[in-house]
Amino acid sequence: MRTHVIAIGLLVLCGKLMGADVEGEGLREKLLATRDMEERAKMVAGAFAALKTAKEKKDFLTVSLGAYGPIVPNEVFAPYAAELMKDGDAEVRAAAITALVNIQDKSHVDEIAGMADDPVAGIRAAVAYSFWMGGEKHAGRLLEYLEKDSSVDVRKSAFRSACLILRTTLPGEVRTKLLAAVTARLDEKDFQNAQALDMLSGVKATDEDKAFLQKVEGFLDSPDSQLRAACIDALGSMGAKSEAGTVEKFLKDPDINLQLRAVRAVNRLEDKKAVPQLVELMGSPNVMIRQEALAGVVQSGDHSTAWAVAILLADDNAEMRGKAARLIGAWKARDYFTQAQFVLLDRDPTARWLAAMAIPDLYGQEAPAEAAKMLKDEDARVRGQALDVLIRLHAYGQRKAVEEMAARETNETMKIDALKFVADAVMA
Repeated sequence: MRTHVIAIGLLVLCGKLMGADVEGEGLREKLLATRDMEERAKMVAGAFAALKTAKEKKDFLTVSLGAYGPIVPNEVFAPYAAELMKDGDAEVRAAAITALVNIQDKSHVDEIAGMADDPVAGIRAAVAYSFWMGGEKHAGRLLEYLEKDSSVDVRKSAFRSACLILRTTLPGEVRTKLLAAVTARLDEKDFQNAQALDMLSGVKATDEDKAFLQKVEGFLDSPDSQLRAACIDALGSMGAKSEAGTVEKFLKDPDINLQLRAVRAVNRLEDKKAVPQLVELMGSPNVMIRQEALAGVVQSGDHSTAWAVAILLADDNAEMRGKAARLIGAWKARDYFTQAQFVLLDRDPTARWLAAMAIPDLYGQEAPAEAAKMLKDEDARVRGQALDVLIRLHAYGQRKAVEEMAARETNETMKIDALKFVADAVMA
């Protein structure tokens, strides 16, 4: 009974926040009913003005950014967030600051920075989060938050902000200090978790940042597999080539999740030394690992691995068969052309579609005739790819086949493309 009452309460709250009433149409439906952005902005303004308390406006703003973001540009909400930032209620001000940061409205960064000494930790945490938008400008105050603030929530916000700034190019001294402060926080229990390591993803690091990298590497020894996984992701994203060898050992880890993340990490680090192991992993029973291993081999450009790619032409996954055929063509691995051509007859349309992209490579001068055969395929993607091949090759000798396709085609976009091809053929 209690659960039922709570559920009803949540539905009522969501209805109010979404601008809906029981008998009328919700705000979302009204917004979708018009494509006029000015009219949509007026609707939002009307909904905001109808709310009486700052708390209601704060809730409306918070929900709206997620619910209406794809429908109404974020900047429409900026004036309302700026208004609430002056409210007397600390919770409202903190939510308003956070909204402005999520909107990425940099016009209020200095105004927000003026609240840096607020006695309320929630406000300081929101201010700390905002500092990433100012880059090095507020780095000094951000360092104070990161190193000295008594609230762990403020330090966490500062940590997040610092990590975002460290994804950018910074003056040497500023970067050194921020990176050292981030490294030091990793000694705190509150930062020894997957969430903190996720924030480190994308931080620009070089092989010279030894103290920082060693600190992050330490989490690879954690008994928590989630923490090890986040660590592998972070190391793979930082760009420090020396870490390739560190994550390579997880390519043979019995934990499939760690193995998958290790493959992605060595791929991001462009570790060509790992190619033999990637070739081995192309035979993994896990299709996601096979896909990522193949992606790494493709990235390496090592044509000597074509024999291993050819094995995937018989993979039990249609996407893998199609990708293998496409790569055999792109690499001009003629020893395997015949097997790759058979994928064009595959039972699965996804395999045929991907393989069709390789028709020019696999068939050379005979490509137009082979592409024309596929204009009759039952799958629209395959027909579209075959038509695209003919268009790219200016294969006007296949005009009749394309005319016949246009006559029976139910996909309007493809019909138009086919008729345009025919018109071009007539003029050629």
